[in-house]
Formats: sequence, C-alpha cells, structure tokens
Amino acid sequence: MKNLCSNFQSLRRATALSLGLSIGGAVWAAPSIQSIDISPNPMVTGHTVTIAVTTSPGITSGTALVDFHSPKTPPLQIALTNQGVVWSGSAVVPVDIQRQLPSVAGALLRVAFF
Repeated sequence: MKNLCSNFQSLRRATALSLGLSIGGAVWAAPSIQSIDISPNPMVTGHTVTIAVTTSPGITSGTALVDFHSPKTPPLQIALTNQGVVWSGSAVVPVDIQRQLPSVAGALLRVAFF
C-alpha cells in the first residue's frame, strides 16, 4: 500500500510539472510588444496621427483603438499594416472632441495583435 501511495504521488508531481512546462511554452510563444511610437505626441485635432508598434515575429494582424474619453466622440480605430516586425497605421484625429481641462485631457491607446 505504501509503494502504491508513493507511485501515485510521483505521478501527480510529474503530471503537474509537465502541465506547467506546456503552459509556459504557450505563454512564451505569445506575441509581445517591444515599443509603441505615436507621432505627433501630443495629438492635435484635425491632424494625422501615426502609430508604429514594434512586435515579435509571427503576428498576422493588428489593430489600434484610440479612446479620447469623450462621450460624443467614438473611439478611433486604426488598422495596422505589417512592415517586418513594425506595424504602423495612421488616421485623422477628430475635430469634434469635447475639450477637457489639461489635468484630465488625453487619450487611451489600445493595440491588439493576433
């Protein structure tokens, strides 16, 4: 009986180790973002903004979403195109952004890659 319990514990440890290693491999294989460049910074209403994102290789598509924290202006969606490991795209910043005080002005940039 003691030998059976010992074998079962060894099997549990081996299963946990192999599961952890396989999940770790999937995490390391996930795409990563090295840098994000926005030009011009700060953004100017009515002018073109360009976003360039340096990523790991193996990505097939990407998009950026710029949220201006304005209830009247929908988020700006920018399709990113591939140029090696650099993905870039541009769009015009809307002119109808509700003005905010400088302490709360700004935008939230989200990028997603697949």
